[in-house]
Amino acid sequence: MAVNVLPIFEDTFECRDVNKNGKFFDRVSRLDCLSETYEAELILDINCEIYAIHRGERFTMALSTTLDGQTEKAHYEPKPAGTPSLMDSFACGS
Repeated sequence: MAVNVLPIFEDTFECRDVNKNGKFFDRVSRLDCLSETYEAELILDINCEIYAIHRGERFTMALSTTLDGQTEKAHYEPKPAGTPSLMDSFACGS
């Protein structure tokens, strides 16, 4: 079952540089990226042990107000495992 959730922003980014001002943390890299469609600049701190991205690599990023199509609630309610969500459209992790 697919979930009809439209991201408020989605684009493919190319990593232009990694840690250009030096590496400050063991497990975190700072990426300097540029998007293909909107030419948006992005500086992203990422856990490089879990999801390593190198200079020249591309990735797709989507921002959404919800993952499951439900309206915002006052508190977080986790969904049961296997419940379809927007995350099904993207690779998360290795």
